Amino acid sequence: MLLELRDITKRYGDVVANDRVSLVVAPESIHAIVGENGAGKSTLMNVLYGMTIPDAGEIIVDGVNCGFRRPQDAIAKKIGMVHQDFLVIPRFTVAENVILGMREGVGTKNLFRTDLQAASLKICELAEQFGLGVDPHATVATLSVGVQQRVEILKLLYRDADLLILDEPTGVLTPQESEGLFAVLKSLKQSGKSILVITHKLNEVMNHTDMVTVMRAGRDVLHGLTKDMTTDILADAMVGERPGIQLQRQPVERLETALEVRGVTYSDRRDVMRLRNVSLRIRKGEVLGIAGVDGNGQNELAEVITGIVSPSSGDVLFGERSVINDGIAERRRLGMAYIPADRRNVGSIHELSLAENTALGRLSNYVSRSGFLRRRLLGSHAERVITNYQIRAPNAHFAAGNLSGGNLQKLILGREMFDAPALVIVEQPTRGLDIRASDFVRQTILEQRMKGAAVLLISADLDEVLALSDTIAVMYEGEIVGQMENQNIDVSRLGLLMAGVRT
Repeated sequence: MLLELRDITKRYGDVVANDRVSLVVAPESIHAIVGENGAGKSTLMNVLYGMTIPDAGEIIVDGVNCGFRRPQDAIAKKIGMVHQDFLVIPRFTVAENVILGMREGVGTKNLFRTDLQAASLKICELAEQFGLGVDPHATVATLSVGVQQRVEILKLLYRDADLLILDEPTGVLTPQESEGLFAVLKSLKQSGKSILVITHKLNEVMNHTDMVTVMRAGRDVLHGLTKDMTTDILADAMVGERPGIQLQRQPVERLETALEVRGVTYSDRRDVMRLRNVSLRIRKGEVLGIAGVDGNGQNELAEVITGIVSPSSGDVLFGERSVINDGIAERRRLGMAYIPADRRNVGSIHELSLAENTALGRLSNYVSRSGFLRRRLLGSHAERVITNYQIRAPNAHFAAGNLSGGNLQKLILGREMFDAPALVIVEQPTRGLDIRASDFVRQTILEQRMKGAAVLLISADLDEVLALSDTIAVMYEGEIVGQMENQNIDVSRLGLLMAGVRT
């Protein structure tokens, strides 16, 4: 299959996610698409798979212009996609997951009377042919992440896909599973399939792909044979010239240590290691920015520090005190504030009023000795937050779920920063916000720094990290792979570290 994308453009309001993007995927090839978060990679693949309708541009398959408007249109042209978050039903068997959604079974029976035995035989044949090693009768919930991914690939092969799209396929895999995956992809290529891989790991690109396209800020900025590239060339194309965010970051004396993380290791519920011997230190009056592509352990680091999850090993010191055995409430009482990445589902409760949301985490401050909520005190506090943080809402009784993204983020900032915390952990502070709201949020973070707070900034926006941080650490696959002072920053080296190339 020869695939061409010509001048694909997709806008979301004022944001141009894809700006006249073009690429060609040759038959029997593994083609990588690389770029930072927000470069437009996933949007482009969603357009190709029919999940997103472009505003302009053409999709050409074997010389035919195909205007995909839903995934079924792409599937009919033998295009399949494995998403970053697997679309499997854990309590179903492998075979049931593979045939789920098909209009007919392998025989003449309808969807509700599919011949599972015949389907299982075909799955076994495909698994053996491509070295996938999956038992069709196994319940998916009992399988490792790597094997679940193979189930997703089997879905596509069962539907006779000739072009497979994989979105960050090794993000949740161990190194051994990643090598196994690329062995499968090479087997698929040798059988005549084409594979598009979205990734940010340049070593994988150099070792396992035939072609590479680099995207930056919604545009395709580099195409070529992988063998003609180097990691330096790719990293420079990914990062590019940085126009920078204009902020007034005044010098502040950095005092004693506010937070120290010592040798923290953490594995999630699926026993996937997310943090590997992480150590860092933040002083009062300092912003330590964590740079890196999403999914490299940044969120887990924030959760360990705030007490949401417990590490497998290591220690967290707040000031001179170990808080590793303290709960979330105690850490907040000591002066720790947290602005999570998901402001709607984690940082706030939709149904509650603005006033009630400002009390989250500090409800005891507004409860009388007899156990009643002191609504007048809470209301006056909320009004001060609304005024000081310029929240556009009719009153403190307004439901938080009705706020815009920018105003909701201001509400969370007001709640967390109103009492001048000693430590602020903030994740993706301006994601999805407009320019005015982003400027307000960034200035608020710098104000906390000026007041002597220590700030741990986790952001996938490299320009934001560069603009706000005094010190920058890079996370890759759960490790701190480099740390540098902002005034001595080498952006090219930073790009290489973010892409997994250690210098």
